[in-house]
Amino acid sequence: MPPQAPDTPHTVLWKRVTRALAERGALAQGGPNEIAAHAKAMLASDLVERFVRDYYLERAYNGVPGNMSDSTAEQLVSDLEALPRKPVAQPMTMRIAPAATAGRTAVAAAGPGYFVQVDLEEAEAYGDEAPKSFWLIAAIRHFFLDLGDKYQAWQLDRARRRREEEQRREAEQRQRAEAARREEERHRQEEEQRRIREAEEAAARARRIEEDKHRQEEELGKKEAQETARRQRQLEEERERKARELAAQKEKEAADEAQRQRLIEEERKRREREEAERRKKEAAEVAKREEERRRREREAADRKAKQEAEALELQRRIEKERADREREQAGRKAAEAAARQAREEQRTAKLQQLAGQAAQLGTEGNRPGTIAALEQLLELQPRDAMGWFTLALYFGKEGNYRRAVRCYDAGLKIEPGYKTAWNNYGHALRRAGRYEESAKALRKALEIDSAYSTAWANLGTTLKDSELFSEAVSAFSEAVRLKPQDAAGWYWLGACQWQLGHYKDAVTALERALEINPDNWDGWMRLGDTLKQLGREKEAGEAYKRGKKLAPRPVPLGAGAYVSAGVALAASFAASQTVLLGLIAVGAYVSLVASLKLSWPRLFVMTAVALPALAMQFGEEPAAPPIAMGILLIVTSIVGRVWKRMREAKATAG
Repeated sequence: MPPQAPDTPHTVLWKRVTRALAERGALAQGGPNEIAAHAKAMLASDLVERFVRDYYLERAYNGVPGNMSDSTAEQLVSDLEALPRKPVAQPMTMRIAPAATAGRTAVAAAGPGYFVQVDLEEAEAYGDEAPKSFWLIAAIRHFFLDLGDKYQAWQLDRARRRREEEQRREAEQRQRAEAARREEERHRQEEEQRRIREAEEAAARARRIEEDKHRQEEELGKKEAQETARRQRQLEEERERKARELAAQKEKEAADEAQRQRLIEEERKRREREEAERRKKEAAEVAKREEERRRREREAADRKAKQEAEALELQRRIEKERADREREQAGRKAAEAAARQAREEQRTAKLQQLAGQAAQLGTEGNRPGTIAALEQLLELQPRDAMGWFTLALYFGKEGNYRRAVRCYDAGLKIEPGYKTAWNNYGHALRRAGRYEESAKALRKALEIDSAYSTAWANLGTTLKDSELFSEAVSAFSEAVRLKPQDAAGWYWLGACQWQLGHYKDAVTALERALEINPDNWDGWMRLGDTLKQLGREKEAGEAYKRGKKLAPRPVPLGAGAYVSAGVALAASFAASQTVLLGLIAVGAYVSLVASLKLSWPRLFVMTAVALPALAMQFGEEPAAPPIAMGILLIVTSIVGRVWKRMREAKATAG
């Protein structure tokens, strides 16, 4: 577009046109013709095309008024501005209700392009002491977690490779199409240049032919003039010679002048007639040649006009072909833009569907389904930080803290200023056993908000689990300063002070915790231990009494468990003799395991250990069944914590 003065009417109207197109998402890159073609395809209206063709181009490029007045052009622009704007697709909001846990707050973090907009639930700040899992259970759990992680990584890598291959194929197709288009454009340009050269050569040939004809006619005219002059000179010479002869004859024949006068006069008249006829004939020939010259000039003019008309027609045809190509290119660009917009709308609809599906499954409590939906969403929209945070939260609820850590890490690379995510990240790292990294993440949350009580509490828990009790005391002190009614914070502050031997401070903290939550039996028991260390036996006894009164009663093993164990062991001694006793031993052992009410991981371990031992109950070797059953009962007592149950039941009864 050529530069125009900012106060000219057509420039002001053009700025309004481009602003209106930009507001409706129909503004393309390029010149006025490309912008008009794209707007016609996007808005299904020819307002911009009419404005450009009949008004703007004539004034902007030629400097003359076009076929449209300023008032009519302004009315067209007003009609364009009155067209409805294109609605902007809003991402579907995924709301997950926060759990009713003390110390949790709802913090919204919605960024541009986030299809998952959640009130991210804060990870718990406290909990029971970290359970010490049986080493075999922990090993098997970690093995299957590693296996799942590797399978998930393989799936993601395969999906990534598939996407890259599809993108590469699409890029190659676009390159081939672009190369074909460029080749076609080159051929068209060469054809256009060839036609222009042919037209120029034809015009040059016509000019040369015309010049040659003019030159020949001029030479012919010169020759005719010279020939006429020569003939006239000859005639003059002939007349002079004859006059001299006549004079001589008059002198010699003076005598018979009278007799020959008549003959001479007749001869003269005859010759004059002949001369007149000859001159008339020469004049006719000159007129004929002049007519021939004029005819040739008319033919040359007709040929020149015809050639000029042909050249003008060729130029118009070339201009038309160029305009057709421009329209074709504009239409192709509009089609490509529409295709891109359709693909983007399909992708947006898919993301909205996945966000809604994840929200619905989360509301129904279907964690695996929610995780699968969020993974599909993040595969399509990997820059959705809230999606990563929500997926990490669900992995944490499933106990898969290693995957949760990776998801928090991915989300925080996109949204590094979200304090709740840093808090949850630190919690997940602590549950994964990575205490040093957990402390760093929680301190990052506190850098963002130094008054974030949940992060202080989580930091204290991490430092406590790392046995850095002095630093844990500082963190828990800050947590209860910011949140004085946090009973769990006071309890763990007292527990850490007890570990440091600060018993008086521990008593103060534990008493404050029990003042807020007097039903915490573990707090009463720890207060009793602390008072006992200070020699306040009577007060310690009172604390123990209240703690035992509030403590949950452990479920003791019933007599059926002992009977089942005895029957299984007794039947195994004779299992090699009859199949029935082997079946009795197996049934008694299954009854024993059912009475222990083991968790699923422990039940899995017991099943893996029990199957070979139970199979040996049907062997022919007499000593094998009882040995296998004895070993199996010992392993079962360890996995099922039978001795711990018996000790706790005895202590409670005492």
